[in-house]
Amino acid sequence: MRLPGHHHSRPHFSRVWNDEPFADTQWLDGHEAIQRILATRPAPVELLEGLGIVRAQRTVCLDFDGVLHSYRSGWCGAEVIPDPPIHGTREAVARLRQQYRVVIHSARCHTEGGRTAVQLWLQKHDIVVDDVCEHKPPALVYVDDRAVRFQGNWDAALTEIREFRR
Repeated sequence: MRLPGHHHSRPHFSRVWNDEPFADTQWLDGHEAIQRILATRPAPVELLEGLGIVRAQRTVCLDFDGVLHSYRSGWCGAEVIPDPPIHGTREAVARLRQQYRVVIHSARCHTEGGRTAVQLWLQKHDIVVDDVCEHKPPALVYVDDRAVRFQGNWDAALTEIREFRR
């Protein structure tokens, strides 16, 4: 990324494009360039949206079994998903999608058949998500029923792992 100012290896300062109509010069430098940069304001959101430019939403990654799928029957294979959603799942995911990009990641998703089974289950239960991922995506937060939150202390983490679901 280049920032305006003194060039790192040459004895000159950056110039700034002058996009004002009927300007005498196309390039500004020195004090005029600095004033132009300081006077620049963000474009209105409506204008940007009209041009198809939208702010990227942060991602929330949800595990499937035990978070969306009630998983009462336990593991029956990657392509077999017999149980209903956990109560309130459809509504909660819909509320999340108002502010976040919602994606699903699961051990089931490591095969094409597993991903297809998850997608069909979501359609059957009218649960809309943004993606069903094969690999764990970068996300703001991960929601998983079988997780230990690491808080910088390995002794505490090891104890929590040993005592997990005794």
